[in-house]
Amino acid sequence: MIPTFFRPHLLALFISVALLWVNPSFAGSATWNLNPVDGNWNNASNWTPNTIPNGTNDVATFGISNKTAINVGINDPTETVSEIVFNPGASPYTITVPHVLDTVLYFAITGAGISNNSGTIQNLGAADYFATIFFTGEASAGSDTAILAGGRATGTLPGQVEFLDDATAGSATVTANHGVIMFNNHSTAANATLIAEAGPTNVGGEIEFRENSMGD
Repeated sequence: MIPTFFRPHLLALFISVALLWVNPSFAGSATWNLNPVDGNWNNASNWTPNTIPNGTNDVATFGISNKTAINVGINDPTETVSEIVFNPGASPYTITVPHVLDTVLYFAITGAGISNNSGTIQNLGAADYFATIFFTGEASAGSDTAILAGGRATGTLPGQVEFLDDATAGSATVTANHGVIMFNNHSTAANATLIAEAGPTNVGGEIEFRENSMGD
């Protein structure tokens, strides 16, 4: 079940996924390059093979790289992957759904979730203005991962991280830094560390459990 507020936006996401299915040459599983052109997830030149992971069966894999600050959704506001895998010895990455003026960006992780074998903390974050990360199905936020819902202390719209269906926060550290963390449906916090950082009135971090979601 998808919260009412997000249904129109997720409909756009599902339409986007359907279009990618019709045009499979534009999406596929891939590995982030050692020397990418830039930090744009949506630049196929940054991946091997030369394609963009953006589909419900796609796996994005990361190893050692000279560019580890990555923005998702710059050229496509709705991104979807099945799994994000960090290989043994992978560099520490920060993957961000950024604030793009007058555009709401979404990044959905729909399959296994995050598998971190790197031996280092990996960071995934949503900026303000409703930039949102979704974990759906049975996706897990994994272990040795830091998941951030961001925002600004000036009271702008928050970033959000949502767990839907039977998704789980795993053993991640999930922080609401002026943003919102939401557990919906039958999702669980599992063994995650949840942090709501304080802020000025109405802009502090929020953690919400809705419907049949659980804290453990």
